[in-house]
Amino acid sequence: MRVRNALSKALLAATACVALTAGTVPATAADVRAEADRIMGLSRADFIHHPHHAPFDWNTDGCTAWPDGVFYEACAQHDFGYRNYGRHGTTRLALSPTPETKAWIDERFHHQLRSACNESHPAGSKRQACLGEAKLMYTGLLAGLADGAFY
Repeated sequence: MRVRNALSKALLAATACVALTAGTVPATAADVRAEADRIMGLSRADFIHHPHHAPFDWNTDGCTAWPDGVFYEACAQHDFGYRNYGRHGTTRLALSPTPETKAWIDERFHHQLRSACNESHPAGSKRQACLGEAKLMYTGLLAGLADGAFY
């Protein structure tokens, strides 16, 4: 009996350790949405280093056909938004496949792109060229070039 109790306690302790180190998994649809919103609000650097836990789709193709360069982190976070709020993620969460949510994700992306330019090129012609690329990428989203990846 003593051995069984010791084994039970050890198993319980190990399970608790795994649960604590794995992070908390949201329990309800509202919890999942709140956690996705929190993750989308992270800085690019914090997002890239955030643990990839379920139930979210963390897959990314970077900036798709655009060279990743300084924009990779912003593109990865944008992919997270499309894949978890839109209808095409591998997990099929579809947290909010609405035009308003897509606009919010795209505007957040635009902000992250501009921040990447400002941090990578504090001044000069490289900064202006980077900001021009960021605007071009964002304009493509506004023109509907990525609608099929979201809706």
